[in-house]
This record gives sequence, structure tokens and C-alpha cells, in this order.
Amino acid sequence: SKRVLLINVRTYDIERVYDYDYTINAIATVSPHLIFLGCSDQRIRSFDPLRGEMKRSSRYVEPIHNLAYNEETKQLWAAGANTFIRVLSTQNFEPIATPSSTAKIHSMYLSESG
Repeated sequence: SKRVLLINVRTYDIERVYDYDYTINAIATVSPHLIFLGCSDQRIRSFDPLRGEMKRSSRYVEPIHNLAYNEETKQLWAAGANTFIRVLSTQNFEPIATPSSTAKIHSMYLSESG
């Protein structure tokens, strides 16, 4: 979708709607003021949904299809449309690790143990 909806989880009312020129493939929530968007234009964006402000953007080699946030390590795992996978710092989007993958990544989940 090219739209992000901010929904009240108590009432299920749509409180805000944000429309973009690119498809949003993945969302990782860090806090009420910070979410990460994995986008079809090969970018990861940090976004404050309460203010409606894009904070930061970084471009990668392929569209981002999966994001997972590790609260314990404060790291963002990102996987692209093909074999791209990175562990990124949430402060500056710099790669911390580049796990190798020769297979296409379809989904990603971080367990409590990391």
C-alpha cells in the first residue's frame, strides 16, 4: 500500500492517514514516536507517526520487503526483495552486520532471544 494509517487500538478509529508516492512493504515499530518503513523505492525511512514527520531516509540496493526491530540490541534487521539482508543501527542506518544469504527472504521474525 502507499498509505500508512494511524489507528487507535482502543476504538479502532482511523486517526490519521498518510499517503506516499511509493509502496510501503514493511513496518517496524520502535515507539509511539518512531516507526521504520521499508519501501519499494529501495529506501528505509524513519517516521514519527504522531507528528507526521519523516526523520531520516537511506537508500539500499533493492526494495525493502521485511523489517524487524530488536528492542534489546536497538538494531533493525532489514531484508530486501531478493537476498539482501542487513543488521542496521537505528541511529544512523549504518550496517552493523551483513548476514550472508543465497536464498530469497520471504519473511523475518526476531524471537525474544534475538
